[in-house]
Amino acid sequence: GVEVYYGSNDGAFHALRGSDGVELWSFIAPEHHSKLKRLYDNAPKIIYPPPTNNSPTAIKKDYFFDGSAGIFERFNSSNVATTAWIFPSMK
Repeated sequence: GVEVYYGSNDGAFHALRGSDGVELWSFIAPEHHSKLKRLYDNAPKIIYPPPTNNSPTAIKKDYFFDGSAGIFERFNSSNVATTAWIFPSMK
């Protein structure tokens, strides 16, 4: 069946079953682990472009899986997928 893969910029790359939208799995890259507490606490605040009145402790936004996903597939002579690689992207 159809599966949907996407990064929602919440720290995880997600896989959903296309027929009903049920999440199959999600992956958080090790380089994102240290940034998850900031998402949970919503602190320190994010710097926004002027003319926003930013907090003096505000810092730049963290980016996670936020770009397009690529895929590589290999099929056998019966047109059955034998290999599939997914390439998530991030800033």
